[in-house]
Amino acid sequence: MKLAIGILGCLLAAILSGCSATHYEGPVFSHPTTLGEGKEWRNYPVVEDLDGDGRLDLVATHRRPLHENSMHIWLGGGDGQFQELPQTWHSPGYSGVGAGDLNGDGQIDLVAGSHFNRIHTYLSRDLGMFTESVMPSPDGYVNANIKDLNGDGIPEIIMLGNERAGIEIFEPGGDQGIIPKSHMLEGNIGRDIRIVDMNKDGLPDIVASFGRIGVMVLLQTAAGTWTAVPAEGLKSETSEFRSLDVGDVNNDGWPDLALNGGFAGLFKPNGPDVYLSNGEKGGWSPALTGLKHFKRPAEGVALADFDGDGNLDLIAGGNPSEDTNNKAYGLFLFRGDGRGHWELIEDSGLPKSGLPRPYGIVARDLNGDSHPDLVVAHGAPEEGDGFVRVWLNAAPKVKR
Repeated sequence: MKLAIGILGCLLAAILSGCSATHYEGPVFSHPTTLGEGKEWRNYPVVEDLDGDGRLDLVATHRRPLHENSMHIWLGGGDGQFQELPQTWHSPGYSGVGAGDLNGDGQIDLVAGSHFNRIHTYLSRDLGMFTESVMPSPDGYVNANIKDLNGDGIPEIIMLGNERAGIEIFEPGGDQGIIPKSHMLEGNIGRDIRIVDMNKDGLPDIVASFGRIGVMVLLQTAAGTWTAVPAEGLKSETSEFRSLDVGDVNNDGWPDLALNGGFAGLFKPNGPDVYLSNGEKGGWSPALTGLKHFKRPAEGVALADFDGDGNLDLIAGGNPSEDTNNKAYGLFLFRGDGRGHWELIEDSGLPKSGLPRPYGIVARDLNGDSHPDLVVAHGAPEEGDGFVRVWLNAAPKVKR
């Protein structure tokens, strides 16, 4: 009887506190592996199973050194370790990269939107071997995605322009590898993009951040057209959002926004921003409690349940000091309570300083233990400063 009462009391306390499960106490991340040292990495790494062995691999491009082949591919061993492939392909230059099967042959292909006004298509023929096509474009790109937007079984290529292209959608095919299909929000400076169903109608939508107009949500209709809706009410000291992620932070079934980065608002209470969807009535509500720990923001943000309690947590790059050194940045884990409140975890296992600026943060399970690990691209303007770093989640393993 006492045991039953105790269990009932614990359940009641969990319900009243809004907690869905006990979270892991202790350093969450450990065993870092560093790849590609001595280069300036910026865009998001691609984490996909490129060779069909069931293990996730990595693709990333660097900005500097400019004279080297920028695109690197590492094959994963399923344990958080990676082996780089010889570069048999031509360099796309500093690029946003997307991965997916473009020609229906069951192999993962790559598209690289180059900063240098080109789109490179790499159709996979064998391990590390590609049939390549290049299409010139009037703008460079910062992000590329491959996803079937309309459910016809043929993937689209979604590109986010750097200075003026806005969002461009292509189809596979043609002599240059891809064929233009749609063009939206031309003339805007692109920052980041996600493809997710934002209004729960079963169709993939597009969320993108821009340099001047802020965050835009492009809702897809059943006819395949797009309606652009500004994400109004997003306010921050940064004045400009450079990185974004999407996830259900408060467990209400609606996707919420996490944002980070910018150069304004320095030396004020700063840091990542989270906005909760107001659902069917539209609009966004801030959920910033516990997030403002930085003096200088940085790019890079990721949502995932890192501590295993069933609620989304947030990892962001930032600088908590007034040190302007390019290596004064760190990575910070904020624990989410499932209601839109946050707590900075002091013993996350991630460095709080001494890192080059973190640009792209990707959360994926790299070693098959059902916990999200991290792949982070770091870069600094100086030659020789930067790397791609892999962090394994140290939370207790899930038995399969």
